[in-house]
Amino acid sequence: MHKAHLICNVSGPIEKKMAAYQLTKVVAATCLLTPALGVYWGAAGLMHDPEPFVGMATEMTRDGLPLYLWLQFIVGRSQDGVGVRTIGMASLGFMEIEVVDSALPAKEVGGFVFNIAHFLLDHGPVLKDGDTIGLSAEQKILVRHLPSTVNESEKVYRLSC
Repeated sequence: MHKAHLICNVSGPIEKKMAAYQLTKVVAATCLLTPALGVYWGAAGLMHDPEPFVGMATEMTRDGLPLYLWLQFIVGRSQDGVGVRTIGMASLGFMEIEVVDSALPAKEVGGFVFNIAHFLLDHGPVLKDGDTIGLSAEQKILVRHLPSTVNESEKVYRLSC
């Protein structure tokens, strides 16, 4: 049974990615110094076990961000294909990412969305409506800025892959 909880927040004039980076370090240090039972990353609605959280936080670099700590990647299947959606990109200053009804394997779509999320965090909101992007010169995935399939009032990066 727990006796208390601790809420950590970063405020002030700091870039959102850097705020998440610093917050991750503070939370990991807190986990090492207390008998923490879990870490709730509210922006993504994720609950983490302290030990893996500390491990990923310890290994993170500015080029190797701990996206699995900061973002939820929801993968689903329908009769028309695989879908992936992020939760947590908005807290980092970006639109969420969605793929709907892809014919590709779920692992491949999830990996692609992970890489696009990391690309955006590294380069800023550079993907314009109608751009194409890919992990190779041959791959051309269309990027659209469209209402979310989950919440029509929310605009997302919709990737056609």
